[in-house]
Amino acid sequence: MESTHPVGPMRSYSQALACDHRAPRLARAWVAGILQEVTAPDGFWRDDIVHDVVLCASELVTNSLIINSTAMTVRLLIEPGVFRLSLVDDGPILSDSGDSRLRAQAMGFRLIEACSESSGITPAGLDREQWVLFRAGKRTDRERPSLVN
Repeated sequence: MESTHPVGPMRSYSQALACDHRAPRLARAWVAGILQEVTAPDGFWRDDIVHDVVLCASELVTNSLIINSTAMTVRLLIEPGVFRLSLVDDGPILSDSGDSRLRAQAMGFRLIEACSESSGITPAGLDREQWVLFRAGKRTDRERPSLVN
């Protein structure tokens, strides 16, 4: 189905989610719904961009649930050629390598790194923001990071 909403200068979306077992599924559906309504300005994006953004949305939410966040908001910023997905929650920024929650998040972060241009976690007032940046243009397999070392 052809979308009627081309990417303009910038579009921003946000969605608060309940911190429960339904949150990853709801985040995936919300992000997929937005991206299905938006077309690339040149008529194409790399084939896997929607799948990558949706997968990372699920991973960000799961990481938030692992640290027992009680509030979370998913945000999606769309600019020509760039997607910025983020999740703001009230969880701590973990740094203790002995913390089992940090180890539990590691696989999700590895997946996010493999799918995205860049990612990180930054303080956002009293909260934290997990963010992921995607370039929408075509890229070769050699430019895609490998999940296997």
